[in-house]
Amino acid sequence: MSSELDLNWTKDMATTRSALQEEAQRYGDIMFLELQDVYRNLPLKQDTVPSYVMKTDDDCFINLPEIMRFLQELPKDVFMWWGNFRQYWAVERHGKWREESYSSSVYPRFACGSGSILSGPLSSWLAHNTHSLRMFQPVLQRSWIYGVHSNVYSCLFTWGSCVVLLNFMSALDGG
Repeated sequence: MSSELDLNWTKDMATTRSALQEEAQRYGDIMFLELQDVYRNLPLKQDTVPSYVMKTDDDCFINLPEIMRFLQELPKDVFMWWGNFRQYWAVERHGKWREESYSSSVYPRFACGSGSILSGPLSSWLAHNTHSLRMFQPVLQRSWIYGVHSNVYSCLFTWGSCVVLLNFMSALDGG
């Protein structure tokens, strides 16, 4: 029974991979990487220089025209992190998402919910500085940034129900 299930799963995976490769060829909208898809491997996914990186859940409808209109109004050379943000969230000390090495009792402000967007400069900075950043679950992106600089944004504004944090390139580079 187990080997029959394995065979069916293997066939299903091959069919899915083939369909994804066909879509990638047709639209150029999928990048295939050989790594386990978990939060801690997000920095390893950075092997290009995108204008923006969007993290979203697979059950979300994304209004790309509206998002693109908003993003086109922003300067291109800024560290930007866009999403619904939480603040004063208690650090998990028990269970699946526990953090044993995070010393504060609350996390700094972090994006959560169905998705968030990082600007290309910020995602590149994160990818190139992975070696010096500590990663914490489950609100990982915030810990990458705040793990190095606690006052990460120089401009904060709202757009719809989202909060946008902007910080010019020199701010994280010590300028």
